[in-house]
Amino acid sequence: MIKLLVDSTCDFPERFLKEHRIDWLPLRVRLEDKEYADKEEIEVQEVYDAMKQGVMPQTSQPLPGDIIKKLEAYGENKDDVIYISFSGKMSGTYQTVHILMEEMSTRYPECRFTAVDSKSGSICIGFMAMEATRLRDEGATYDEILARIRFLADHAEHIFTLTDLNWLVKGGRISKAEGILGNMLNIKPLIHVNDGFIEVYEKVRGQKKLLTKLVDTVEERISDYKQQTIGLVHAEETELLHTIREMLKERLGDVQFVETGIGSVLSAHLGLSGIGICFFNKY
Repeated sequence: MIKLLVDSTCDFPERFLKEHRIDWLPLRVRLEDKEYADKEEIEVQEVYDAMKQGVMPQTSQPLPGDIIKKLEAYGENKDDVIYISFSGKMSGTYQTVHILMEEMSTRYPECRFTAVDSKSGSICIGFMAMEATRLRDEGATYDEILARIRFLADHAEHIFTLTDLNWLVKGGRISKAEGILGNMLNIKPLIHVNDGFIEVYEKVRGQKKLLTKLVDTVEERISDYKQQTIGLVHAEETELLHTIREMLKERLGDVQFVETGIGSVLSAHLGLSGIGICFFNKY
C-alpha cells in the first residue's frame, strides 16, 4: 500500500484528508510556557484567540520520537511512504524526516520511504496530496506518483497579502518604523513563495489597488491553465475572501475554489490579517 503523509502546515479541510486516508505529522506550537502538538492537542481557533490577546506563538518541528513511531508503523505494515513537506527553506522538518526515512529504509528494506519538498506550504501541499491519492487509487506506480508531486512542487504558486503589518513587526520580519509607516500610509505588501522562500515582490498603496494587483498576478501566472481548483486561505477575513473570490471569477471565468483557514504555523509567521491564493502555473 502506498501511504501519503503531510505535516500540519497543510492547510486543507481535514475531512478531505481523512476521506482520502492522508496521514499527517504535527508540528509543535508554543503559547507562552506551554507546547502543543498542532491540530492534535490544540485547534487553530485557540491559536487565533491567543494571538488576539497579544500572544506571539512560536513553532518548531515535530518531535523526532513522533516521526519515528509513525514511520515504524508503516514499516511494520510493509507500506511504501511518500511524505510531502513544508518548504525545506522555511523549516528543518523536511531534512529531519528525510534523514529518519533513510534510516528506516535500512531497517525495512522491503519498503520505500521518500520525502518530497513541496517548496511551498499551506493548501498547496493539500492539492499535491490529493493529486497523489487520485493517482494511487487509479493504480499509478510509486515512481509515477513521485514524479507528479515533484512536478507540482516546481509549478506551485502561493501569493498573498497582509492588511495589518503589526504581526510582521512582532515577529521581527520588518522594523517597527516600516510597520508604522506602512500602516499609516496604507502601504501593503504583495508576497509570494519563491523557490521555497517567502518574499515581498511588490508594495501597493490602497486596498483597491492592492486587490487589483493581486488578481492581476494570479491571472498572469496562471496563464492558460484556468481550468483548475484554486485554493483560498485566510484568517477570519470573510469579507476580503468574498471580494477576492468574486474578482477571480470575473477575471478567470467559472473557476472552482477550496477555502480554508490559515493554520497555526503560518499564522505565527504572518499574523491574522490578509488572504492567500494557491494554484499551479502549469498542468
